[in-house]
Amino acid sequence: MAKHAKKWIFGSALTALAGVMALPTAASAQNEAALNDIEAERVPGNDDLKQGKVTEAIAALEAARRAEGNDPAILINLGQAYARAGDHGKARKMLIKARDNRRDYDMMLSSGEVISSRDAAVAALRWLDAQVQTAQLDVRR
Repeated sequence: MAKHAKKWIFGSALTALAGVMALPTAASAQNEAALNDIEAERVPGNDDLKQGKVTEAIAALEAARRAEGNDPAILINLGQAYARAGDHGKARKMLIKARDNRRDYDMMLSSGEVISSRDAAVAALRWLDAQVQTAQLDVRR
């Protein structure tokens, strides 16, 4: 399947998900601000998620999903938002939809790293599994 144009994803979500993201330390403040502007424009709910406003982020991402269909970037961010809200079932459902999506395109993360949307979804699922396992261990203690 051919790859499509690069898209942006919520960078710190993938930091948490896969441990692979960090904003570039060598980037100038102007370049970083430009990246953040593009990123915020591309992914609805991004600013809300960064600020910990999970309910607002979910509402914006669900609206975007209804408007744009099952775009992998939106699904990944929605999965991450549901995970933060503690709804691991919905989080898994969104991440699986992103992983299995017929659309697979390169995504530029806020670090500048390019990763396929499918690989990003797989990393997110691994992160979710680790979170669920950790939560189960905490309950047993």
